[in-house]
Amino acid sequence: IVFQDASLPNSIGYYTFNSSALPDGADKLAKTLLFPNTLTAYESGNTVILGDAVGKPIEFEAGQEIGFYLIQYGWDSSANNGYGGVKTDNPTMYSHLRYNRNNYQQQIMFRLESQLPIFVGFEDKWQDETNGWDGDMNDIVIAISDNMDNNAITKIDLTNIKIPENN
Repeated sequence: IVFQDASLPNSIGYYTFNSSALPDGADKLAKTLLFPNTLTAYESGNTVILGDAVGKPIEFEAGQEIGFYLIQYGWDSSANNGYGGVKTDNPTMYSHLRYNRNNYQQQIMFRLESQLPIFVGFEDKWQDETNGWDGDMNDIVIAISDNMDNNAITKIDLTNIKIPENN
């Protein structure tokens, strides 16, 4: 997490799927939680390696895609006898509009110039919420890279990632 302008204890994760078979419903996505409590994660400057259940870094295969989700008010500090937990049944916002309420866009993805990292900005209020929608997509911003050594980009397809024009 590189920036946060939200006051909500949201949760963020990712999901994977085969590019030729995007599931019909969000309930069929293979989800992995990254940041259970974004407020705490930002304060500590966490970096998370995308990994499997035992922490082994994931190597994505050809045709495998990734999307991100945000669980609104996902973190509940009173759950699990005060140890905290994620409310997975709370409203969830996805990279793929088809899974969002009214097909709302709740995230943006961009990069600066022609290099990594890729940034994903999240809006944590629905567009039809009467209290709080501002559409700035900066409530939480994460940076994503396929390598930490700035090697040449060889495994991420960047063709549909927009590069802001210099003014």
